[in-house]
Amino acid sequence: TSDEETVHMLRETLASGRDCADRTGRKSSLKLSSLLLERAQQDFLTRRRQAYDAKQQQQSVGREPSKSSLPGEDDFHRWLNITRLQAKSRHAAHCRPVASGDMDSDDAAPAEWEATVEDWEVALQLDDVIRVTE
Repeated sequence: TSDEETVHMLRETLASGRDCADRTGRKSSLKLSSLLLERAQQDFLTRRRQAYDAKQQQQSVGREPSKSSLPGEDDFHRWLNITRLQAKSRHAAHCRPVASGDMDSDDAAPAEWEATVEDWEVALQLDDVIRVTE
């Protein structure tokens, strides 16, 4: 089925991202930029306020508030984890799997890269879709 194919493709992409190295064979390290973390904090607070306002509005019209609670620490960490996975997935398209003993000592540049604000935005969109389908 289509769902099984999608799950298989996602698993392959994530696995290749975990074992990703740069062209010299060094493992890549992922960083979260201060710009991304500032944006994450701002979005977290915005989403928390929106959830609170929606809950208050439901109560004011006499409806029982939805079961979903305000976004909390677990949600924030889930969003950051999805951001990391998105960045790894994006990076996996530009690297090769690590082979044992496959190191080129001539190139001393560290293999560092950052998750971007775009990765964060994709992560939030993905989380929204997942939560709607639950």
